Amino acid sequence: RQLVAEPVSTRARGLRLIARAGKLAKAAIVGWRLTFSSKPPSPSPVMRGGRRAARCEPAGAVVGLTSAPTRDAANGSDSRIWMDPLRRPFDLTVELPAGRTFRARAEKTAMLARARGGDPTRLTIQLPPGDAETTQQLIEGYAVEWGFPSDAVAGWRQGVERRRASRDRDYSTHVFTADDVGYIHLEFQVAHHVREQEFVVSALFSWGDEAP
Repeated sequence: RQLVAEPVSTRARGLRLIARAGKLAKAAIVGWRLTFSSKPPSPSPVMRGGRRAARCEPAGAVVGLTSAPTRDAANGSDSRIWMDPLRRPFDLTVELPAGRTFRARAEKTAMLARARGGDPTRLTIQLPPGDAETTQQLIEGYAVEWGFPSDAVAGWRQGVERRRASRDRDYSTHVFTADDVGYIHLEFQVAHHVREQEFVVSALFSWGDEAP
């Protein structure tokens, strides 16, 4: 399998926001934070502006962030998106400073520049949706691996149960702030689609002017 990567303007004009399969759920996210569609992606041909470009390994995509990426990492564009044309999840590896690595089964990944014509300043990775139990286990693992308090996960889960009982909203998000990894600021966002009881986790990497 191969990956598709091309500018947002060509492939997903609305990628500032989110496309939930069948129902558009607009992401009410603080600052630059994005959540993409909660229905699938995965490896396919790498494209640049509609033209075939370099290919990723069939096993999945590798994004190098050991040092701040230049515009070339986004194929010379303001944005680059990795997704499967059949919207299937794909294996993703992000190489980070100090020899660290983030690995995930991703649905959609975007590298974006804050300023038009500038170098990339953020990478957003959306994982496949899951139920509350699976999502809690995932976030608890991230708490240990990436350095945020486990009691924050317990507090999030209590909020989930309150929303289940009250059904006072259709959508909510919660952000966990991890330890910085070298020059990179790392956050994990959990989007809760209350009526469907689906949870979508996104890993949010930012640096330079984007980092708090």
